[in-house]
Amino acid sequence: MLTQIVNSYVNLGSPTNDPNALSYSGSGRNPVQEDAGMARVDYLMSGKTTAFVRFTTDEFASTSPNGIEVGFGGQLSSQYNGLIAPNAVLDVAHTFSPTIFTDARVGFNRDENHEGGD
Repeated sequence: MLTQIVNSYVNLGSPTNDPNALSYSGSGRNPVQEDAGMARVDYLMSGKTTAFVRFTTDEFASTSPNGIEVGFGGQLSSQYNGLIAPNAVLDVAHTFSPTIFTDARVGFNRDENHEGGD
């Protein structure tokens, strides 16, 4: 039983000059995909009032060998990392006089992280 557990892991690495570190190199697929974008619309409501809305998003996904575990088919197990990060802003600005100006802004941010393996 112990032999099966030990054999289910990849070679732990080669010794280095540092007795507390090992050097490991392996191979495997590492596909990465990232899609990002931004849109902004400005609107002149009047000579004294302006508004804009902006939306940005970033979606990232990466799959890579985890470098340690070997699956049932003798292949390295993989790990997954993903991020979805949209945000938006709505802004309205108004000039009352040459010395009085107001700016109201509301927005949101979200970071949704995904991690795991097979």
